[in-house]
Amino acid sequence: MTTDMREETLWQMLTRPHASVTGRQAIRQARTLAGVTLVLLFVDFLIMVAYAVATGRIMSWEIAVLLALALAYGLSRSARPRLSALTVVIFLLITNFVILVVLRSDITVRNILFLMLPSLIAALLLSSTMTIATAAASILGLLLFGLLAAWVDFSQAFTSIVSLTFVLTLVVVTALLRERDIQTIEQQSEAVDTVSRLLQVDMQRIALTSEVGRAITAIRNMDALLKRVVSLIVEQADFYHAQVFLIDEAGRYAVLSESTGEAGRELLARQHRLAVGSQSVIGQVTARGEPVIASDTDTDVVHRRNELLPYTRAEMALPLRIGDRVIGALDIQSIHPDAFDERDLAVFQTMADQLAVAIENTRLFERAQRDLTNIERLNRQLTGEAWRQYASGRSTANVVGYLAGEQGVKPLAAGDEE
Repeated sequence: MTTDMREETLWQMLTRPHASVTGRQAIRQARTLAGVTLVLLFVDFLIMVAYAVATGRIMSWEIAVLLALALAYGLSRSARPRLSALTVVIFLLITNFVILVVLRSDITVRNILFLMLPSLIAALLLSSTMTIATAAASILGLLLFGLLAAWVDFSQAFTSIVSLTFVLTLVVVTALLRERDIQTIEQQSEAVDTVSRLLQVDMQRIALTSEVGRAITAIRNMDALLKRVVSLIVEQADFYHAQVFLIDEAGRYAVLSESTGEAGRELLARQHRLAVGSQSVIGQVTARGEPVIASDTDTDVVHRRNELLPYTRAEMALPLRIGDRVIGALDIQSIHPDAFDERDLAVFQTMADQLAVAIENTRLFERAQRDLTNIERLNRQLTGEAWRQYASGRSTANVVGYLAGEQGVKPLAAGDEE
């Protein structure tokens, strides 16, 4: 590790914000506060040491400045770092006016420069409101000092006060513009983050749809297909629960055919079903043939709470349709309220349509297989019966074989020529 990397790491460690400080802007401000107060603390310490070496004594106000800066640095590393900047600003304001009074100073350009410092720090590290308050305090304090200090010639100091007012006005305007720009940047950053998040979700949904499509084309067994689809939805889309209901032959009930997790196994063991048209998400979907979303299950009257799924806060059910006929519903649940939007509705309805076609094709395939098996069994039965009837109507005495020809099958007796 190089020296530069060690110094950078040390600086980052000394300016690291408190763990409770979150957000890019808050973290950046906290780091800036820690860096500024740390530098001021170090510089003040060097000045105090140099003064002590040169004069052989330490002024009490120097110790006070050092302690104030140490407090400000400590606050910059705390859970409320803005108190650090506020401490520095207030301390500098008080210190500047105390020095003016103690040293019986006149209002000079040098003193004005020191009076600008609190407002500049406020503009850099605090809000525009605090910058305005600091600038007003500096101007008002200097005006009162010029009027009340007997050794100050106010007529000569007036020009300096006007100059300070003009400069601090510019500082305030700059702080206002900076705050507006920061708000604009934050709004743009949030918009970019939102778009990025939505794009990421869309990519996940596309990948999920692709996986479901592959499962639909590869799996012919109904139970295996439904199990794979609901598992993919929960695992890849990070939802709480997913399940498939299929309407029974009488069209009265939506019967649970596949469900995820321990709750799903329990519901399947109970042979869970909901009446078509009942006051439930599944009941409404299977009756109307349209998607239904319960955005907040605590307030939505359509949702029927299930004790096996206590953390459901939003539910979306999509009809499984073959033309105008509804054969069931795909049900998805989330632990977050308002978890489903129009984008989810479009993606998962497409998935539900694909699943409905796959279910119907699988049913037709299984039905064709059963029909073929039945036909083969019936054919064997009829063939056997025909042979029995044929054999029973013929004498089998002296029959040594059979001959198949254009006239059909004839028995061969001993001594017959071929």
